[in-house]
Amino acid sequence: MDLTPFNLPKKILKILGMWQEKNSPFWYKIYGLFLHLYILEHSCFCQTIYAVITVQEKNYKDFIDTFSILLTCYLTIFKTLIFIKNLQKIKKLTKKLESLLKFSNFNSEPRPNVKFYSTRIRKITNSTYGFHTAIITLSFLMPLIGHNRKLPFKTWAYFDYEKTELSFMTIMIMEFTTSAFTVAINSSLDVYPVIFMCYTIAMLKELSEHFKKVKNSCEKIKENGNSEYKSKSFGNSIKNLENSSIKLKNVNNLLKYQKIQNSKTEPKEIDLKICVDLHRKLKDFCYEISSNYALHFMVQIFFSTLLLCSSVFHLTKLSFDVETSLFFRTLMYVIIMVIQVFLPCHYGNEITVASDELSLSVFHSDWIKSGQNYKGKIKFVLTNLKKRINIEVFGIFHVNYEIFNSVCNSAYSIYALLKKNM
Repeated sequence: MDLTPFNLPKKILKILGMWQEKNSPFWYKIYGLFLHLYILEHSCFCQTIYAVITVQEKNYKDFIDTFSILLTCYLTIFKTLIFIKNLQKIKKLTKKLESLLKFSNFNSEPRPNVKFYSTRIRKITNSTYGFHTAIITLSFLMPLIGHNRKLPFKTWAYFDYEKTELSFMTIMIMEFTTSAFTVAINSSLDVYPVIFMCYTIAMLKELSEHFKKVKNSCEKIKENGNSEYKSKSFGNSIKNLENSSIKLKNVNNLLKYQKIQNSKTEPKEIDLKICVDLHRKLKDFCYEISSNYALHFMVQIFFSTLLLCSSVFHLTKLSFDVETSLFFRTLMYVIIMVIQVFLPCHYGNEITVASDELSLSVFHSDWIKSGQNYKGKIKFVLTNLKKRINIEVFGIFHVNYEIFNSVCNSAYSIYALLKKNM
């Protein structure tokens, strides 16, 4: 099954030494540790010292700018450590997604929903990398073009980098390397859970369509005047079960259904059972996404609130005419932070919406002329579908539009407080 959206972020994380596995070569572990310590931790150390100096000098304008950079460094460190800790679980989740995609392929036909969301997230990923690369490049080209010898991000250094051209270029290269490294890691780590969400949405939409089509197999059999179950979707689903690593509790029973001739069991009951099993597995899959990325989302939301607040506050203190490059750099940074929070919230909300549509699809299936036994099963299915599928963070909140609004409101509240007191 096509999982190409994972290829680019995975490749970048491997190049940057973040794909640390138990069986990774010793040199690769040292390489990843060196990059992490030298680039991220060293940058945090320098920015922290400079932040302390700005506070001592009561230079609050520079402090706010440094505070945003410092928070970004700490955010990247935390997310990287969380990713390395959960890497084995994330790899298992990827394999489970691949098996789930095989199992949910009812008719072995082109899957427009999967193709649509796969293409969309691939475009979003490429656009994100491209946008970030353009911002970083412009931020570092402006000082060189203007010959003003000003660093894009003020920092503390072990020597006076303003004395000579060589010392200035040394710090400039170090800052560019740190920024590119941080942006590449952040983009890769942030897009990973969103890819899982997109595939989940696609499968939920397919499940919704298949719930509606349960009646079609029954009507076709009635037209043929044959009680034998000839549903193509069921036959292909059984074949997918045999090829899939996902094992249902009642696989043996389902295989028996396929072999029964002139079965008294209604075909739509068998189709309904397959749909219910898929729904249960999608719920479990979303639960695993939540458990593996709960801390990631928690850290992202907390830091994003502070970053949005500090960046917007810094933006209001800048003069567009005098500090044009810094103004645009800060504005682009605000946009990037908004996108980082919005993407998981948007697709988390789409998962909830797609799960809500399942009940309506079941209601529109062929159940009115069915027997009481089948109607009882439909009631049970509808009761089960009442519980929404959500991406949760430690059971505290759901990743959706509501939490995105909360982040924006909290950031504005802190901004208003800062503006009032400074």
